[in-house]
Amino acid sequence: MSSDKTAAPKQAPAFPPYVFGTDWMKSMSDTPMQLCDEMLSFTAKRLRAQADHMQSLAKCRNPSELLERQAAFFRGAMEDYATEATKSAKLMQDATQLPPQA
Repeated sequence: MSSDKTAAPKQAPAFPPYVFGTDWMKSMSDTPMQLCDEMLSFTAKRLRAQADHMQSLAKCRNPSELLERQAAFFRGAMEDYATEATKSAKLMQDATQLPPQA
């Protein structure tokens, strides 16, 4: 009985780097980090806006002023969320674009 331990043969990648290049690997590693950074920045922005909004509501003198401030806050939130969705979609779209072929 032989105690020779031979290493398993290495498998060739499904698509060698020369077929598509290696730029796609960079986008696959950078995109999650960019998305995470974008989401955390957006969350911080919205939390600051909410804290400011609560302080603003505390200064209201009548119900109509309160409703005006609430409506403005929600309009701003919807605009921010729409902008953020566009930014996130663009990041994902950019990550899936193949580099131009030379």
